[in-house]
Amino acid sequence: MHKVTLALAHASIVAMLAACAGVPAAFGPTPATARVNADGLFGSLNARFTNVSRTPRYARARELLGRHALTPSALYNDSTVWTAYSTDGTRTLFGDATASNGRYVFTNVPNSTPLNAPGDGRHIVRLRKLSDSDYEWFTGVDFATGRITANDFNNVITRWLASSEGRDARAIRADYSSTFPRTTAALGKLFTLDTLISVRGADGVNTLYVGVHLTPNTIRATLPDYAQFMDKYANRAKLRFSLVDASGAKWLDGASRDGNITLKLRSRGGHFAPLEGAPRAMPDTLSLRLDMTAKFGIFTVGVERLTGEWVNVRSEHERGWSMRFTKEPSWVLPPA
Repeated sequence: MHKVTLALAHASIVAMLAACAGVPAAFGPTPATARVNADGLFGSLNARFTNVSRTPRYARARELLGRHALTPSALYNDSTVWTAYSTDGTRTLFGDATASNGRYVFTNVPNSTPLNAPGDGRHIVRLRKLSDSDYEWFTGVDFATGRITANDFNNVITRWLASSEGRDARAIRADYSSTFPRTTAALGKLFTLDTLISVRGADGVNTLYVGVHLTPNTIRATLPDYAQFMDKYANRAKLRFSLVDASGAKWLDGASRDGNITLKLRSRGGHFAPLEGAPRAMPDTLSLRLDMTAKFGIFTVGVERLTGEWVNVRSEHERGWSMRFTKEPSWVLPPA
């Protein structure tokens, strides 16, 4: 059983927006293996978002974690939240998620357990007390995606990046529509790909700019609750992020505001390139810079100038990202 982090697995959905006919073959060394791997990956994602439920104790712990994320002292000694205690004073919540009888169920468990079936998830939340007023949060999520190997998944991302290189928007749109007609139709119910610009420079580096617009009104008749959720949260959230290396060069730039999502990247030969300057290999460690706010009722809550370390995780059985934030950002909080 191979796994990638849940966040990286979600990147495959983005791949669908700009995929070419060559992307499916990258899922495995042979057509038969590629089909099995793709079925396992997308079947796992389907299970993850089908009839999600939580046991009462897990739901309560999740509620408290959200409520006191910025006031961890209120949670530190709450025995209803944690499932394990370490000698160094660390509190841990272990959560297992499994697909069973048409539902995806989250439950508390006393320790970390292996992932046995596609769609299985393992969630870990740790709180460590550093001093009377300082605490450290750690969150980890593993997600089982079937038989696809980490290298095969890496090949999918590489092939996706390469698929736009040297091709204009018309060719890319025609390709993903014919290669993934049902996926295009399904995603088209909630998203419109308003802008797609692909330009290859003289140095062989391709610049890709994507602009996507959320359209909850198109699903309101069939999925009214989901449309309301998107209106309430996604369309009212503001996000700006970039990945920057030690020299100050940007490697990825994205934003979301009023339901409009934009992404800019450059690549050559299926590998990321800096947004400016000559192409070179992406460093394993970069800096993530983030501004993010959301509306809750009449209040705006979030962070500005949040900076953290971003590490690309590459091992035999994993592809993922590790993020660590040790500098306090500028908080956007209600006046109270």
